[in-house]
Amino acid sequence: MTSLASPDAYTGLYPELYSLGDDDAAFALPPEAGEHLIESVDGADFALLERTIELVVQSQAFSRVGLQAALRLSQESAEHLTQELETLGVIEVGAPDEPRDVLVAMHDLALFLADVRLRRRAAMTELAA
Repeated sequence: MTSLASPDAYTGLYPELYSLGDDDAAFALPPEAGEHLIESVDGADFALLERTIELVVQSQAFSRVGLQAALRLSQESAEHLTQELETLGVIEVGAPDEPRDVLVAMHDLALFLADVRLRRRAAMTELAA
């Protein structure tokens, strides 16, 4: 009978895979203002917001102009999405036409999106009640 090693045995082999880095959290939870944003976005806009989060985090680069070109958005829509990404903590706050740092690491994307979706579901359930 083959015995499996305990999970602790693997952390010594590849500590960087099991470390959360310098932060105490695996990803930054959306700030409180982000919860209000999640409640107020309608279904089609929420789908666009999710896709935008995926694109920005996967590229690990952000500029409003680049977002506008990549998604073929109007300037107004790109500005609105930029504000939403700032509010959720996906990108740093900055000048409108300046490149921004992405605050969510690629390896945290699935967790970040799951958290946003769960908050959305909870908000929708609350509103329906």
